[in-house]
Amino acid sequence: MFQLKRKNSDLAIGISLLIFSLFCYFVLVPKQVYINQNEISIIKADFFPKLWFGILALLSFMLCISSVSKNNNPEITAEKVKSNFLKVFFTISIIGVYILAIPYIGYFVSTTIVLICLMLNFGVKNPVKIVALSVITTTAVYFIFFRLMMIPLP
Repeated sequence: MFQLKRKNSDLAIGISLLIFSLFCYFVLVPKQVYINQNEISIIKADFFPKLWFGILALLSFMLCISSVSKNNNPEITAEKVKSNFLKVFFTISIIGVYILAIPYIGYFVSTTIVLICLMLNFGVKNPVKIVALSVITTTAVYFIFFRLMMIPLP
């Protein structure tokens, strides 16, 4: 039977994400983000990308440390891997459909449907919670982007 040790996979993922985040922080962001040296500003254009890649590096390092320090880890069976793969595939598929559908059915309807589908996919069972969180999240994002930041939504 196919089995993976969670410890080894967490360590591999942690190291991969750490290398990726350090590459982005030190190589990609400085080459891709133009900083005007004459601009007088406390926060430069590279601040937020470097902040997020720094946070990713820190969390990746913490994942590596926690995977090494664990003594007994549950093993992942082939059934769990297949189930998780199907969840990831469904998530990517629903996001693809969302991107294609949003120009036709609009932001409110498509976003609410996508959030409901994703919550069902991730195992939320309470229908009141599902509908309430979907509507509240969609409305909150609308007010934050459209009303506060004046960024139009489709």
